[in-house]
Amino acid sequence: MAQLERYIACVTLVLAGISCAESRKDYHAHLCSGFFIEPQPQNPCGYLCYTYEGIYQGILSDGARCRPPPFFGRSGRCYRGECIVQRPKIRQCDDVYRGSGYASSCRYRCVDPYGQLVIRPYQPGTACLNLNRKKRPVGAAGVCKAGECIEYDDLEVRSRWVVENVFQYKYHRCLAKKHVTNKYLWDCHHYCRRNKAWYFGIYEDGSRCLNPDTRAPGFCCHGVCSPTECKRKK
Repeated sequence: MAQLERYIACVTLVLAGISCAESRKDYHAHLCSGFFIEPQPQNPCGYLCYTYEGIYQGILSDGARCRPPPFFGRSGRCYRGECIVQRPKIRQCDDVYRGSGYASSCRYRCVDPYGQLVIRPYQPGTACLNLNRKKRPVGAAGVCKAGECIEYDDLEVRSRWVVENVFQYKYHRCLAKKHVTNKYLWDCHHYCRRNKAWYFGIYEDGSRCLNPDTRAPGFCCHGVCSPTECKRKK
């Protein structure tokens, strides 16, 4: 009889638009041993529990996941019956890129000494890679300059240090790639995505290319467009 009464009560709640389920502590951190009525948008950390003695109201344990109003799609954590949404931490301004792979933008958001949210450029020389609207690489990798990513072969002053900085070993995570068309390559490097970060690889030696300075035809040799083909090691 008691089981039937609980069933009727649960059906009534469901018809009223409130979900009702068997008690499962692995689903919600609660103490209900009867029929568990899930939290509602107006009280995301509170629940109702129907037992032999009747219906009582409880609160989810601290640390339980919750979805606060008005946007019920967000998630937070319950603390003393309140649903707390943790805001993303915004870093202090130091102009240092701390991500993996190439920086996909030469600007970042940070909090200045006065507590204001600002947009600042990364420090000059930060290795970067331009992406289009579809989040695909555009052109060659380069370095940040005044908040803009300048391709390494478009720099007015191109030093050996710049090339070594842009194509450091830590950025070399892509496999060698075969050039399968008859068109000349504009760059002997290609780019790939690994764990949401961008890295570079090189085309196979002997791939036909154009020198970035003279646009004279050549051959890729260890990532560099050379006038002659690579000498094979004996």
